[in-house]
Amino acid sequence: MFGPGGDVYAEGVRAARRGKAIARRLVPKRTNKLRDSHGTEVFQTNRYKSRVEIYADAPHARWVHDGTTGPIHARHLAEDGTDGRLRLRRGGKRGGRKYPVLFRYSVQGQDGQPWLEQTAIALTSERYR
Repeated sequence: MFGPGGDVYAEGVRAARRGKAIARRLVPKRTNKLRDSHGTEVFQTNRYKSRVEIYADAPHARWVHDGTTGPIHARHLAEDGTDGRLRLRRGGKRGGRKYPVLFRYSVQGQDGQPWLEQTAIALTSERYR
């Protein structure tokens, strides 16, 4: 009942699949690398309990989810002529023209976009309607 092949475990697998689909829908999308990094695991914690984990393992997932604090400064003086400034790209090609590269000494932090928290809320509200 509770182990792999049991009803409770199967319900956990279904919840994991549904949660992954919700997370992939809610995640901020720029290059889709973050969306494609989602995964799920179902654990049997003891004889009577199972645990479902939905995660994103992209290197930048934590900063997008939790946000960053600012200002963020360049770490050292660069030898490539940037005078120790941060090199920023503004998007990619849009409409056939390329955005310029910007150089800044510091940038402000960004607010978090907690899509995994929103996923948990959506899953529990579906389950207990």
